[in-house]
Amino acid sequence: MPETRHGEARLAGFFYAIVVVAGIFSLSYAPDRVFAGEPGPALVQSIIANETLLRACIAAELACYVAFLALPIALYRLFASINQFCAMLMAGLAISSVPFGFANITHLLEILRAINAGATQQSTETIVSAYRSYQSGLFLQSIPWGLWLVPFGYLVFRSGFLPRLIGILLVLAGAGYVTQFLMRLLIETYDPNGPLGQISRVLGMSEILICVWLLAFGARRTLRPQRAAAKGVTT
Repeated sequence: MPETRHGEARLAGFFYAIVVVAGIFSLSYAPDRVFAGEPGPALVQSIIANETLLRACIAAELACYVAFLALPIALYRLFASINQFCAMLMAGLAISSVPFGFANITHLLEILRAINAGATQQSTETIVSAYRSYQSGLFLQSIPWGLWLVPFGYLVFRSGFLPRLIGILLVLAGAGYVTQFLMRLLIETYDPNGPLGQISRVLGMSEILICVWLLAFGARRTLRPQRAAAKGVTT
């Protein structure tokens, strides 16, 4: 049973690693370079200059969503015995974001089509419109991206075979995603790069932490299994 659980945890960690690596590249690193200019001719020129990076960004984002479809299924198998309802809620919230993610990529494909057709005033307007639609899509996706972390963190906390602190951080990270969404939606002057936004980004690092833990240590609550076993802790 422990070996089976370790295997399930490491499989989930594998899918999570794909999500993390592909997500960082396609949602942070590449966009910061591809969409470097202000919306308008400067933005178009930046995209044209980084067309290859944009194509790589699209491929990585597709890989991210495919892995994010498999991840909650793997996590459900790992946590179903802890609390089946929470495990189903976690998986459902995560999986619900995937169709929206695939649909949102169509805006990037529209940008590619427009720049391949040649830079004109009309194509500039098309590119800017598609870019803004893409950003709006990511903004809406932040809701399920945040909500699924709450039952996930709860399950980590209650599992008995993963560090409780990581579970708490995941719940706080999920709350941070949702809070950021609401603040940006309701307060016109809200600065997402302010103190609250920075705290939310730091809490978001808990996803990298649980990814590394699952991949490296499996279903092990402590780095010192022998000492934990002597204290009666399940590993």
